[in-house]
Amino acid sequence: MNLQWCMQPDVGLPEPDAVLFLSLDTDAAVQRDSYGSERYENVAFQRRVSDVFKLLKSPYWKVFTAAVQTFYVTKIQ
Repeated sequence: MNLQWCMQPDVGLPEPDAVLFLSLDTDAAVQRDSYGSERYENVAFQRRVSDVFKLLKSPYWKVFTAAVQTFYVTKIQ
């Protein structure tokens, strides 16, 4: 994926106050019951996407783990 292409939709937009990013290791995602049922749910593609998101990350991003139960993710402040 071309990084400039990925950034293009945000050109000219105001910088957000925050971006909440839920991170989940690919190995953990594979363990979920429904993993692989969608077109882009394969390990190689997910790792490539993860690598690009790491390059896009800005100081206003707040990164949280998605490896916990939904209840705990909703309680993060």
